[in-house]
Amino acid sequence: MIKKLARKLTAKTIAGGFDPDDEEKLLYGYEALLLNAISVSFILLVGVLLHIAKETLIFVVYFLKLRGNTGGLHLANSTQCIFASVILCNASAYVAHSLDEKAVAYVILPVLVSIIYIILRAPINHLNLNLQEDEIVTCRRRARRDVVIEFVVLIIFFALRAPIALLLAGAFAIITTAALMWVATKIKEV
Repeated sequence: MIKKLARKLTAKTIAGGFDPDDEEKLLYGYEALLLNAISVSFILLVGVLLHIAKETLIFVVYFLKLRGNTGGLHLANSTQCIFASVILCNASAYVAHSLDEKAVAYVILPVLVSIIYIILRAPINHLNLNLQEDEIVTCRRRARRDVVIEFVVLIIFFALRAPIALLLAGAFAIITTAALMWVATKIKEV
């Protein structure tokens, strides 16, 4: 379904004047856009149904911003990806919602280790992207910038005494991003 719609959008884009030599890039871009739109819609819907909408939103924003530049584990097809994303994001948001302020002490070290890992290892160049050297440099710079900004926002959340669940949701997104990068390197997907 996603590939079929992506093909139609690509054909319309090329018919509208885009270079036919860019067909493969357009197709990949449309597939990624559609997959992300469907995934995020399902993730947010489940978050609303579970009464964890705020935590889910924070997790998704943090996770997608980092994930776009870090790479990491990718599943075999879009159905697996959507299903895994819904479970991963909502489970993380639910755990963040369920914990109290004592949990922050246990999250600090994993967040710091994850930030260092992202700074040192991003991006993980996976088979779907096949990044060129200049693209790797750009992604690395963006990943470093984004993870530092996200950490600063977490510190601000803490200083302003924002609900702990929101702080934990952001922290779990950083940890999850680093974990998916690590797993990708261990299964030799890159």
